[in-house]
Amino acid sequence: MTAGSPGFTELRETSSGSTTVGMRSRSLRDASSECRSAPTRVEYDEVDDRVSALRDDLGAALDKLPAGQRAALEVRVVQDLPYQEVAARLDTSELTARMRVSRALRALSAHMKGAST
Repeated sequence: MTAGSPGFTELRETSSGSTTVGMRSRSLRDASSECRSAPTRVEYDEVDDRVSALRDDLGAALDKLPAGQRAALEVRVVQDLPYQEVAARLDTSELTARMRVSRALRALSAHMKGAST
């Protein structure tokens, strides 16, 4: 913090030679301007709507994935397991598991980029 910033702690020497610690407080004007710049409920509702739309788009993109890619993506990303475990659970090679996850992520990315335009 700098000397001009709100809440800055100051060390002051008194006339008797002792040192005191003081805290500068923010002015009422500073606090009221922060309140005016706070997001409104309408802005939060707009964000909720955008998040809901993104969730719907992502769900649609996941539904379009082939079953093997969707399963590999779930095990790797949602369950956060290593590729070796993905391969074991899907009864496939590690290379195939990596390819399925990679292709699924590419497909989701392409779908979401198309949905945002």
